[in-house]
Amino acid sequence: RTLQFTSAGLAAATSGAITITPGAATQLTMVQQPSASAQNGISFPQQPTVQLRDISGNAVSAVVPVTVAIATGGGTLGGTTVVNTSGAGLATFSNLSITGLTGSRTLQFTSAGLTTATSTAINITAGAATQLVMVQQPSATAANGAVFAQQPTVQVRDASGNNVSGVRSVAVALVGGGVLGGTTPVNTDANGLATFAGLSITGTIGSRTLQFTSAGLTGATSTAINITAGAATQLVMVQQPSATAANGAVFAQQP
Repeated sequence: RTLQFTSAGLAAATSGAITITPGAATQLTMVQQPSASAQNGISFPQQPTVQLRDISGNAVSAVVPVTVAIATGGGTLGGTTVVNTSGAGLATFSNLSITGLTGSRTLQFTSAGLTTATSTAINITAGAATQLVMVQQPSATAANGAVFAQQPTVQVRDASGNNVSGVRSVAVALVGGGVLGGTTPVNTDANGLATFAGLSITGTIGSRTLQFTSAGLTGATSTAINITAGAATQLVMVQQPSATAANGAVFAQQP
């Protein structure tokens, strides 16, 4: 800079050059924002960087620790959350990720005595499929051989319980004995929901469960289904009549 000095009727005087250098650090500012969208539990494709600046926005060269945390939206922040600025005052983060339910998040960057910086929104989407989860349980009670009044549905989800879209095959098996009727396996719809139809259990009365599986995923098990007697179809001998009986005499053992 130069300064100019004036007074009415006099020739002005101009100073020599004054070189202005950055002042003391007062704030953190975002240089590179994190990715606008990132998968649950996966490192952001674009990692944030934050600069030390003075009150006028000049970059300040100093080494200080900068801490990052989730500001809004909840969940768990993964990666190295405290980094030192470089000699040029730039804090470069790496391998940050957010694990939690889908939705919008922001990050806040802090350093002692400085005004904080807050990132733009990061939209967290579902991560890789890891599990099957029961959405609708089968009927708690069903007659032997009869189709369940309430058929089960099963959802593909990631490790945080977010629904994962995409079509995959889901099989169901019977635990507790008997024969499982109905359509199995079935494919999920585009939203990752498997809807079963026509399932029934044929066998002796008692408690059963259904186990749902899909390759590479943790399976899901239904609540208990109490199988009761079905519709009458036959007569069965319980006690036979006497093997021998005198002519005209009442059987000693009645059927």
